[in-house]
Amino acid sequence: MSESQEATVGAMLHKSEADACAMPNDVEVDEQDGRKWYIAIVPQRRNMSYCRTYFTKAGFKAYIAGKKKQTKYSNRSKYESFQIIIYGVVFVRTTYKDLDGLWKGCPYIRTFLYDRAKSSDVQTGHRPFATIPQHEMARLQEAVDKVLSLDDIEFTTEQLTTDSKIKVVNGNLKGMYGNYYRDMKGDFLVFSVGDLGNIKVKVQIKDCKLETSS
Repeated sequence: MSESQEATVGAMLHKSEADACAMPNDVEVDEQDGRKWYIAIVPQRRNMSYCRTYFTKAGFKAYIAGKKKQTKYSNRSKYESFQIIIYGVVFVRTTYKDLDGLWKGCPYIRTFLYDRAKSSDVQTGHRPFATIPQHEMARLQEAVDKVLSLDDIEFTTEQLTTDSKIKVVNGNLKGMYGNYYRDMKGDFLVFSVGDLGNIKVKVQIKDCKLETSS
């Protein structure tokens, strides 16, 4: 894990551990089946796959933001690896009442991320858990699936000053939308992933159109 990846995981742990002492009571439920996407913090890369499998065997959807990469060598041999975009995070779609059991049953979960934007519960003194809206999870998964190279997608916890809203109308990213951002590396489509941070997807500006307010 690089220094920047360690810093990202460290920042998420710092955000959550200040509140991670008890199970809060005021998590809102907006899914028809009562399940929402929660954020398990798993600091060690080698344990992330274990946690995903653990969640899946327990009957819940789980997701690690990353994809397989195949490397071909000069001797024609191939090596397949899994490259992670958001280190230290395993998403799980579950119900609030099942969180405690999942947490206690998996030794590698450091904590579930807490929502620091919401007030603490009056009785427990702790904040509710952070969740990711379904449409943001769908957009994250779509971006990961559509990029041709993982060099074209990046997760950042930095605050980004974005410009207009854009939509990709051509190419492999067709159909994706978000805010326009430009830096020294090029043009990017940016969207948020809950309180975690932002996803930057490199785009060709000729393949995008400006989205106007209706």
